[in-house]
Amino acid sequence: MGDPVPEHKTINELLFASKFNFFIPKYQRNYIWKNEKIEELINDINGDPKHFLGTFLLIDRKENDDADPNFEIVDGQQRIITINLILLSIKERIDLLIKNKETKRKTKQLKAILTEVEKALLKVDKKQIRVKLSEEVKNDVDYKSLLREMKIVKNEKIEENYKKRKLYKSFLFITKQMNKYDPDEIIGLFNNIQAVSIIKITVDDSSSANKIFTCLNDRGQTLASIDLIKNDLFFHFERDIVKSSKISKISEKKSKEQIVEKIKWASDEWKNLINNITESDWQDRFLRHYYLAFHYDKTIFIEGKTFIRDSETPKIYEKLAERNIEFIFNELVEKSSVYGKFSNPDRIIDKEYKIQDYELRKNLNLLKIISAKPAYILLLYLFTKFEDKIEFQKEVTDFLIKYFIRRHLTGLPDTNTLDKLFIEIVKKCEKTPNKVNESFIINAVLNSKTAPHSNYTTLEKTLKDDIYDINPSVTRAILILIESLTYDKKIGRDLWDSTNFQVEHILPQGPKLPPCWVNMLADGNIDAANNIKTEYQHKLGNLTLTAHNQELSNMCFDEKQKREHKTSKIKIGYNNNLTLNSDLVNANEWKKEQIISRTIDLVKECERVLKFKTEIKA
Repeated sequence: MGDPVPEHKTINELLFASKFNFFIPKYQRNYIWKNEKIEELINDINGDPKHFLGTFLLIDRKENDDADPNFEIVDGQQRIITINLILLSIKERIDLLIKNKETKRKTKQLKAILTEVEKALLKVDKKQIRVKLSEEVKNDVDYKSLLREMKIVKNEKIEENYKKRKLYKSFLFITKQMNKYDPDEIIGLFNNIQAVSIIKITVDDSSSANKIFTCLNDRGQTLASIDLIKNDLFFHFERDIVKSSKISKISEKKSKEQIVEKIKWASDEWKNLINNITESDWQDRFLRHYYLAFHYDKTIFIEGKTFIRDSETPKIYEKLAERNIEFIFNELVEKSSVYGKFSNPDRIIDKEYKIQDYELRKNLNLLKIISAKPAYILLLYLFTKFEDKIEFQKEVTDFLIKYFIRRHLTGLPDTNTLDKLFIEIVKKCEKTPNKVNESFIINAVLNSKTAPHSNYTTLEKTLKDDIYDINPSVTRAILILIESLTYDKKIGRDLWDSTNFQVEHILPQGPKLPPCWVNMLADGNIDAANNIKTEYQHKLGNLTLTAHNQELSNMCFDEKQKREHKTSKIKIGYNNNLTLNSDLVNANEWKKEQIISRTIDLVKECERVLKFKTEIKA
């Protein structure tokens, strides 16, 4: 085959309009993408008609030259499975829209999409599945069961327990997202999926694949933006020295010495950036957020680029390096020390790195817990411009915690508007820097027409719902905020540290209720007890914080109340001095009435921690 040539393809060319077949070998890991990652991909596809999905590394294992390509997927299996699950969820949504006669005169277009989805999922003869998944952890069996149940294929058996495993749960999560889509949104999403771009690299043996895979993968992930940008920056350092040497007529030997010295310096400086921001996804996000936060500066602004997507980031820095390599390199290293405070507020580097102010550390940790990623555009700007104003930083981060908790629970504003919202706020700050304070930021965010937010009444309805099922991380953050109102910092254990405190279901959420719980809930009636569990297990009133979630687990209520460690006698039950647990310690029973009552009380407490200052009556 010779040297592999990367090919630019679309998902349409890869799946819909091709004779390609794919399989994931046994040695590949099972499907592991979390809901957050799936949601991020859906949002990216919705927001970018030509979203770049990365590189797909394939080995062509076709049996002979006349056979259709049969590709072993070396790199890209998580992405191709997710795309297929999204397509299945689109089919599910279209079927429901047609059944309920809610197609808004788009029936013909929607039925055409159903045909295209089948074309993507099945081989040309429409009898065999196009993508064969790994047999590890029953991924292949579960996928076939899902296709059979959705009537895509007819000759596969349905595995009895497949709905209890990861693949189906991910499909269910996507389907819940799709159920919010009207016909036009479904059509738009499908069209964008077909237009998604990839780079396809095909080799004809494992040896070649491994060499390329090693180059593509650093720290076990697809070659990241930061790696591409680093390579380009170092190239420009070297190129500039060569140009300067020719102009100054410096000898080739001297020029090489200067290059070695410069690259050594740059490498040492780059290590500082990596040490400041240790996780690769945070590194990539930093590079994009840096440009979005500071592109108002003419030194940084690239013509026509007031907003950039992930796929555009390397190209932006290529142009910035062309413009002034020294400036942009030093800027990135310097600003990484600010951004590092967001990625890991508790990490200590070179003795004095740790943020000493408890409330600020708490706020930055909570923003991380609730995944307030777009906020870091604004925070990078503010923490740079107002680096010594700790009280101001605390006030702004406190507001952003409330803002993002409310956004994640109500769905307002739309995720795709958030980056642009915070870019807009930065520009407002730059226009009137002397007016920037807490009230300025709050009013600018809440009065923005770019991203209308929800009112507190809407939030309150969600707080009374199955909040843990909606968003476990946000639920944990709310419990931490409520406990923080009275928490004694002298205890020495940070509430946000998951090794110290996790969310505990008082009425257990496990699949099988122990007899003691069945008796307490419904006088021994298993069906009635399970109905109560289903309805109330994820309510706010049934949740608390504990450092010993696994140890308490399915224990009876009275055992959970005053549990002590067998040897150390440390209190690990609800007698652990947390205010959240004060009403649990002496309760005689824990039934639906107690959960309802405590939910009402905690929802009332939420007013103290989730209302904006503009909503609090004097």
